[in-house]
Amino acid sequence: MPSIDHLNNIQQTLKNEQYDTKILEITEDSLLPCLIVHLGKDKEERDRIVKIFVQEQEMGEALLPEENEPKSIILSVLFELEFPFTFDPYHTPQLSSLLHFINDQHKITGFGMDEAHQKIFFRFHTLSTVEGINTKVLLSIIGIMMLYYDIHYMSIEEVANGKITFDEIAQQIIEVTKELPTLE
Repeated sequence: MPSIDHLNNIQQTLKNEQYDTKILEITEDSLLPCLIVHLGKDKEERDRIVKIFVQEQEMGEALLPEENEPKSIILSVLFELEFPFTFDPYHTPQLSSLLHFINDQHKITGFGMDEAHQKIFFRFHTLSTVEGINTKVLLSIIGIMMLYYDIHYMSIEEVANGKITFDEIAQQIIEVTKELPTLE
């Protein structure tokens, strides 16, 4: 089944949940079709958009098929939320440290950056059966992406623009944790 058919299935699931979606065919910017999911605006009134890409992946046994056995196929599903701002390359080391710190705190590596285009993103990759992603799992992935974006975009943008350094953010975190009650 072509990627576009899998995207249509995901699109229908999201439309049933009242998400505004659109499928983009292959373009010069993207070698794969993708599903655009509009997640509303952030506090700065900028669009939050997730792109979803799907590719079929053959399992190892497909390389040495048995006669009369169907191919085993799984889907590789990539979710990508690109931040609506770019960063000054001068601040790359500070931004890199912050994104690494955030990823480590959440135990889910998702924040990254494209240094060539000065873009920041949150990515989540999962695998699925050909039948598609469970609705609850799909909505949970989108929800966690929105949550992490909303929690971190302001500090990421401040570091990206040089308004604050990673060290200053780390110091703020230390001060806040000192004020928290201890478990004694």
